[in-house]
Amino acid sequence: MESRIKQRFNDFILAEARRRYNIAASNLHLLDGTDKDTTNI
Repeated sequence: MESRIKQRFNDFILAEARRRYNIAASNLHLLDGTDKDTTNI
C-alpha cells in the first residue's frame, strides 16, 4: 500500500466507519493490490 494512503487511513477511521454503517469486524478482510474480491458483488 502506498505510504500516503496508509498514513491517511488508519484503524480509528475504520472503527468509525464500522460504527456508522453497523459493519461487523467479521465481515471485513484485508486486500492487497493484487487481490480481486468478487464475492460480495
